[in-house]
Amino acid sequence: MDKDNRYIDASLLKAELDGYVMGQEEGIRRVAMAVSSHLIRLRAHARNASSRIRKDNMLLVGPSGCGKTETFRVLQRLEEELGIPIIMRAAMSYSPNRSWKGIPLENILSDLYDEATVLYCRLHGDMPESAEEQEELENMLSNGIILLDEFDKVSLRPEASKSFCREYQAGLLKMVEGDRYCVGNTGSYDEDGEPVNLDTSNVMFIFLGAFDGLEKITRARLEGEREKKSVPKDHKPETNPIGFMAKIHPVSEPAPADEELPEDTDLTPSLDDLIEYGIMRELAGRIPIRTVYKPLSVKNMVKIMQESKTSAYLEYQERFQAMGHSLNCDNAALREIARMATERKTGARGLSDIFNELLSPTMYKLSGTGEPMKCILRGSDIKKHQPPILQLVRQQKIKNRTARDQA
Repeated sequence: MDKDNRYIDASLLKAELDGYVMGQEEGIRRVAMAVSSHLIRLRAHARNASSRIRKDNMLLVGPSGCGKTETFRVLQRLEEELGIPIIMRAAMSYSPNRSWKGIPLENILSDLYDEATVLYCRLHGDMPESAEEQEELENMLSNGIILLDEFDKVSLRPEASKSFCREYQAGLLKMVEGDRYCVGNTGSYDEDGEPVNLDTSNVMFIFLGAFDGLEKITRARLEGEREKKSVPKDHKPETNPIGFMAKIHPVSEPAPADEELPEDTDLTPSLDDLIEYGIMRELAGRIPIRTVYKPLSVKNMVKIMQESKTSAYLEYQERFQAMGHSLNCDNAALREIARMATERKTGARGLSDIFNELLSPTMYKLSGTGEPMKCILRGSDIKKHQPPILQLVRQQKIKNRTARDQA
């Protein structure tokens, strides 16, 4: 691994993520800092094996389409620069152990090994052929990052299979704390093909999920804390509160029960919030970094369509260009598309589907057209369920020239 990795500077990593994930300023900052800290710890341990810096696992909470998956995609694109394998797997793709139907949970480490092998080949052009090269591969593997998506589905909630989830979390705890597992083969230099003995002590885990209901738990805790603060510290209840001898103390009025918390309230869940949600105390205690991605607003999604490097709007403009045509959406159209995605609760993930719904018939119509056409999608037409306006580019040029001549 490159010990002089530039992404040890968290601000550089955040700048890279900002080009793809928008509307999550604080969340992105925490993700960038967590990954950067992981690299810093690896550097410290490489220089001093007795370094006291421990790994920090992370919890990332957010609704569908808010940017969690896109964050992973960016990190994986940076694998070669980061010098460590990064994989993302759905929690429910695995089962706690072989007594349950499905892929054993520890197989996720074999997936990490496969990714480390692919990364090694990309960096060096071939499989390891010596003990030293194999050691480098195993070092990359043991320092990798695993993102476990839909982690909220294995919480110990009433509607869940508690025995399944309890065994799942217990198996995951063992992995997160650090244990030894046999994964993969050692490579071409070793004819015996002995399995790699992986110690997971340095593997970083990032847990993702929507965690429906967790915000309600966090809000209830914060509201309770606010009510406690509204009572003066020196206030003591009277043992004899009635009669003319009773002392009267001024008491601050508690906040009304129906009064909402301020919009800028930090809703990052606490350790106790996670435990109440259904995460084992031992496992929750090993996830010190926690952050929340907010639901995307209409304004955020318009910005994503206009500026994101993976913008669905820019993608469809490129599709039209590849067909020999052009596409233009006015601001009202972008706002209406963003509103539709918000209404469907699909977030940024659903923007591409909406563009497909709105433009697929037009694209089919233009697929056999030789003349270059300009497709104009307006917000007013979307609201009236009308197709986009089509203009011949040649005729548009003539109109523009005539307008300039008259001016």
